[in-house]
This record gives sequence, C-alpha cells and structure tokens, in this order.
Amino acid sequence: LVGLMSVIALTSLPACVPAATAIAALPFASRCVGDSVAAGPALEPLMRLRGGSTYRPGLWGSPPVEPKTTTDELKKNVQRLLEKHASGVMGRDLRRLYKEINGKDLPLSDFGVLRPIELVEKELTDTVYYTRELDGDVKYF
Repeated sequence: LVGLMSVIALTSLPACVPAATAIAALPFASRCVGDSVAAGPALEPLMRLRGGSTYRPGLWGSPPVEPKTTTDELKKNVQRLLEKHASGVMGRDLRRLYKEINGKDLPLSDFGVLRPIELVEKELTDTVYYTRELDGDVKYF
C-alpha cells in the first residue's frame, strides 16, 4: 500500500480523480466521466501498480470491455432472428429472443438508444418493418 501511495503521490492525477480518493478510484480509473478522460495514456501513470504490472479493464470487479456492435453485424443478427420467426416477433419478446439466438444482449447502448423500437427506427429501417398491434405492442417482420 505504501508503494502504491507513493506512485500516486508522484503522479499528476486526471481531473476526474480527486487526490483524496485516488486509491479508492484506482479500480475504477477507466470509468471517469465529465472530463472525457478514458483509460489510456492519460491514466497510464495512475494505473501502474507496484511490481510494474498495470491495471487492465476487466480485473478487480469491473466488467470487461466488449467491442461495439457494428450496424452490419446488427442487421445480420436481426435478420437471422426474423428468419427463424417468419410470422414475426412481438416487441415484448425481441430482447429475449435476440439473446437466445445471438448469445448476447440487444446492443441498444452501442447505438445510443434505450428501446428496441428506437433501434429499429434509427439503424434497421431498410431491414426490419413493424406493425402496431391492437394491444399497443409492436410486431417486427
């Protein structure tokens, strides 16, 4: 701990990490927001640990960083889903079925949306069409 404190004390900290909380912030260094500081060269001195090893996202309880889904990947995955359900997929079932078929969650945050309908309207207009059912739900084809 003393070695870690001396590394931090000699290091200029990014603006998003208050000096008083530097030790507690170390496992979360890649999560700094507000100053648009990301893990990388700016935080490299902070992320150096005693013995020369460095902090890597995915260790110490933070989730591993997964690459973002591309639009082409998304279109292929959704097409595969809809081909398996030729009669359409209800909106309430889309997330569950997507995960069952593709092994991962529907990548809403990768495209900056909160709801599947927003994703369809933003990225899949040439791939998916939908109808509004009488109960208010949507059905994707």
